[in-house]
Amino acid sequence: MNIDFSTPTWLVFHYHFVGTCSFILNSVVLYLVVFVSSKLDNFRYYLLCFQILCMLTDFYLTFLLQPIPLFPIIAGFCTGGIIILLMVSMMECLTLCFVRKHQGIAQIMHRHVINPIIIFLITLSTASGTILSLVTFMLSGLGRDQQIEFVRENYPFYYTEFSSLLNFAIYEFNFIFKLIAVGCFIAVTLFAIFFSFLIIDIFTLLAEVRRKISAKNFQRHQAAVISLVAQLATSSMCLLPPVGLVIAIISHYEHSQSKLSLKQIVVRILLAIFALHSTVNASVLILTTPSYRGYIKRIFIRKRTRSTDSVWVSAGVHSMVKN
Repeated sequence: MNIDFSTPTWLVFHYHFVGTCSFILNSVVLYLVVFVSSKLDNFRYYLLCFQILCMLTDFYLTFLLQPIPLFPIIAGFCTGGIIILLMVSMMECLTLCFVRKHQGIAQIMHRHVINPIIIFLITLSTASGTILSLVTFMLSGLGRDQQIEFVRENYPFYYTEFSSLLNFAIYEFNFIFKLIAVGCFIAVTLFAIFFSFLIIDIFTLLAEVRRKISAKNFQRHQAAVISLVAQLATSSMCLLPPVGLVIAIISHYEHSQSKLSLKQIVVRILLAIFALHSTVNASVLILTTPSYRGYIKRIFIRKRTRSTDSVWVSAGVHSMVKN
């Protein structure tokens, strides 16, 4: 087994570049949600919470964590594991955004309105799921002494390299890890079913509510729904890195060393894609929300107009001086 302990410069640069772009773009989005979303009622607070979690996830991943996988074992050198908490919280907050928008449209039609107690139980269950995911993931890991002993027993040739790492994490493919894998599969399946029914019902209600509200209000609801669906699609990128990593780890024993190197590159590319999540999500939110898109467009037009006026004024002053 050939484990590459070298730090990929391109991946670290990618983390820094994407993290900087994400911070700037998400700061713009937070401003738009707070000051340009007055017509989105209290739905904007759910949206604001989701964007803050996206921003924190990217900042933690690209500046604090910067995971470098030690393929082909389930390990990597990094600085922490709170990323799991942020990822799960982000997806659950997006779920609440969908529920809030669905209920906003349902109340107009007086159909499929969910009892507030049930919504509270849904919120409580998602919060409990977040805590449970974090605790289970922490239990699946090994302590520092256990990790060193695990390396001494299973990878003695790399004992020196592992000992020199300040922060690294190793996970055994044990019962808890298998339990996490099964739990993730069940959770993803349930989320897929839930979102499918919810999205279908939202668009069904939208088609009916069109006759009861003004065209302007209908466009506002429709734009919010389309934006949420687009953000759900971009958030699905969260599933690619772990799924790809698990597939690569399970199948690495059947292939040559050259193919192992190729899989290592693929795993790193998947991590690079995951780092783009928040940037893509913020871009999609701006592009799919007419009020945000129009606000940005007006700013650019205003700056271009001021720039043009300055050129004309300068040219006029220069002409007067010359005469």
